[in-house]
Amino acid sequence: MTATPVRLLLAATAVAIAGRLLDARWHATHDEFEGASEQLEAHWLAWLGVAAMVGVAAYAVRREGRRAGYLLVLAGGAIYATVGTWHFVAHANGEDPEVAHVFLALANLLLLAGVVVALAQRARRRSP
Repeated sequence: MTATPVRLLLAATAVAIAGRLLDARWHATHDEFEGASEQLEAHWLAWLGVAAMVGVAAYAVRREGRRAGYLLVLAGGAIYATVGTWHFVAHANGEDPEVAHVFLALANLLLLAGVVVALAQRARRRSP
């Protein structure tokens, strides 16, 4: 059985969620401020998961066309990458931009909304 874009997207989403859990574990076991090296330790798996989600969504758009679910994932990924970069640089410089956390949470919600819409679109296409 070949992997469909939706299955690949689900696998990438699982990696991103595992990354969020790794981040939560890091924060639960560390009281210190996240500098650059701590961010790498805490966020690498989430970054990998989001990058994989964006890559799969880009592949799916090329293969299946501009479906709303994949476009939402691409939009969420663009916001996540932009704000994540800002957040990383700010933390590396000893700053903690609270508004960045809000935008990162919104980007994560947009990514997950895209996955849900992609699943719904797939189910709609498969129903008789």
